Amino acid sequence: MKLRRLFSIFLILMCCFAITPFAPAEESSNSDSSNGFFQGFKDILQESLKENLQEGIDDFIGNYKGSLGDVRLIKRVGNRIVLEVTYDNIKRSDNVHVQAEVLDFGTPLEGFTNTLNTVSGSRGKVKLAIGWSQKEDDGWGTISSEVKSDQIRLFLVRESDPDRPFGEIIYDISKTWINSNEPDEKSIIAESDGIELEDGELTPGNKPDNKPKPDIFVKPGSILKPEAQLATQPVTARTTTPTTTLPITPATITKVRQRAHEVNSYNFYKNAKSAVWRSSAGALSFPGSGNDKKGFARQIPTGRLNSGNAANSMLQTHPQWKSNGWIEGRFPLMILGDNLRFKSIVGFLRGANNTDGVTFQVYVRENNKSHKVASHRVSSKKYTAINADLSRWSGKKVQIVLRVRAGKTSAQDWAVWVKPRLSK
Repeated sequence: MKLRRLFSIFLILMCCFAITPFAPAEESSNSDSSNGFFQGFKDILQESLKENLQEGIDDFIGNYKGSLGDVRLIKRVGNRIVLEVTYDNIKRSDNVHVQAEVLDFGTPLEGFTNTLNTVSGSRGKVKLAIGWSQKEDDGWGTISSEVKSDQIRLFLVRESDPDRPFGEIIYDISKTWINSNEPDEKSIIAESDGIELEDGELTPGNKPDNKPKPDIFVKPGSILKPEAQLATQPVTARTTTPTTTLPITPATITKVRQRAHEVNSYNFYKNAKSAVWRSSAGALSFPGSGNDKKGFARQIPTGRLNSGNAANSMLQTHPQWKSNGWIEGRFPLMILGDNLRFKSIVGFLRGANNTDGVTFQVYVRENNKSHKVASHRVSSKKYTAINADLSRWSGKKVQIVLRVRAGKTSAQDWAVWVKPRLSK
């Protein structure tokens, strides 16, 4: 397709160069009128070729621009939401659509569809319906009956060039998707504990009675809040269409995120209840049940590894009971002190003789981007020391993510992190 466009541009350029001033060798009585007619025809042709050339260049390089404005939640039921999306400053609207992705912790979720909504003109509104369908059982009996998300990514895109979206904005809206057409009901999301340092001291402003507030239920009729705006400040709605916008107030739709504190040491075992746990089957509670096929995380004070070594302060993280299943814990936002390292011994609990091994991974999330700092494949009778350098994030606000991924089978994947911590 792009080769044909390039060839068309080349032909237009050749035509432009082919048009040269007409200079007859001999003048006649009709030369003035003939030259005037030709000059007018040449000007019209060149202007037309110039427009076609610009259009061809724009089409070739994807010179499409635009922005999104107010996004109003019109309807929300168990398996569907409807948004009214305002767009503005559209440079070219031919075959341009508003599209969406549903996110959880910045990761696009599968199983969602949305309507194809074509924009018209440089500004206006479209209605966008986003739906979720429960997957069929894959034979493992672990298909989740619900999916949780915390954001919607909206963007503009050309139908002929789906890999080059533009005008992207991420909006905060927490939702539990279920297979139902009934209206959503307000749900209470469990509060997270504050960050506790390894020496037991609490950081200023993070006392037990000062926990972060839970996510806020967004009612139909509210305008969604862009992710970049601070939740602690009153937000003024964008002024794309002043006559129809509603004021945004933190009390009604703001998502209050955890406050980050600088840490110079951190105990992941002790603070495991502060993490958000999930697996490839969906969200998990903590501590989990040892027979939960969705996977589970829990603390084990003392015990032995399958290698025979005695151990204490073990954080057990069993992935979902399926091939290539996984589990992860995302710990609260924190500002890392200087020259910190992630340290832990990883292996299996005694008796895990039938496991085919798992992969232990550590990620650092900064500005919604994940950076893998450690990845170790460990087998049944072995254990491995993890010692990852995090000094490049000194003074930066990050999340630490601990993840375990199963192999071809998850049988007896009794994976444990022994004394996982941040220290110098």
